[in-house]
Amino acid sequence: MKSTRDDTGTGASSESGRKPDWIVTAIFSEIDSDVPLSRSTQSAGTWARRPNAGRGQRISIAATFGSVAIAQNTGVAESATLPAEGAKPFNDTTTRTETATPTTTLMLDTAPGDVVIEGSDTDTITVSATRIVWVPTAEKAEAALDALDIRVAKEDDTIRVETVATRDMATLDCSSWRIDLKILVPRTVPVELRAQSGRTSVTGLGGGVTVVQTRGGIAAEHNKGAVKLTNLNGAIEVESSVVRWKRRRATAT
Repeated sequence: MKSTRDDTGTGASSESGRKPDWIVTAIFSEIDSDVPLSRSTQSAGTWARRPNAGRGQRISIAATFGSVAIAQNTGVAESATLPAEGAKPFNDTTTRTETATPTTTLMLDTAPGDVVIEGSDTDTITVSATRIVWVPTAEKAEAALDALDIRVAKEDDTIRVETVATRDMATLDCSSWRIDLKILVPRTVPVELRAQSGRTSVTGLGGGVTVVQTRGGIAAEHNKGAVKLTNLNGAIEVESSVVRWKRRRATAT
């Protein structure tokens, strides 16, 4: 398993204040780091550290029969739009299905909203989308909801899911909006996701997972195969039967 993290902190004025105290332990493993570390090797283990008492933050990573990679990432996302005072939430939910084959890949490009992807013992990909808008009155809700589009298309061996706002939502008196997705996918199907803001959860997949997210949180649990998670501004949590890893502003592979 590889775990890489953004080393740029916030709220610190000095160079040393931006550098956390790193401690990395690798047993039967390798350490690949963009961050300078002092290392010592003994028998089957490697211990690496970059002490920095002034940071007030300690990051510990341990790996066995895997590898650890630490990289720097300076991406920063834009802030989300909050609902206007007096705006009320309205929502609706739609569900679509596509049949997967042994060679199918699922690719998603999503607008702001939570994304939950779960592996299932079926040959069908099920996409449930909940559109949520904040508008002053119920009369304005229909037009705002209709402006949020969920597109599901099959192209050869690829099933593409896209969520998008098709109009300037402010012109519809919609001060905030989101599209939440819950997707059931056959466990062996590879998944590639590009997400904006929200909470992303990926559970029980075995065909490989790639997530690139702009802002929010990513959680991956009990996945097999290659898992690559990139979050430009937010937390990543990875858990399996052999390791649990959690960091802020991180990339995990």
